[in-house]
Amino acid sequence: WAALAPADTLGDGLFNVGGDRTTTLLEMAARIAARCEAVLGSRPALARAADDPRESHAPFVYDSSKARRAGAPLAGDVDGELDRLLRACRAWFGTGR
Repeated sequence: WAALAPADTLGDGLFNVGGDRTTTLLEMAARIAARCEAVLGSRPALARAADDPRESHAPFVYDSSKARRAGAPLAGDVDGELDRLLRACRAWFGTGR
């Protein structure tokens, strides 16, 4: 898409390529666990450490507006990609049993 985009939309040519939604690691881990259950037949348990009340983190904002202005296709099939990766892992590493 970048090769076909109007030159005045490319700026310095560096883009954040992705969607418009920020996903936490915990959200992605839960999504992967759900896809494991659907594709592999078992759902891994997720464990999370307790939050440390002494720490604070600024929210992460993922900005893909530059890529969108240049005409980048920002839609994707995350679950389909996860399914393909899980099937490939099963083929490469076996069932793990």
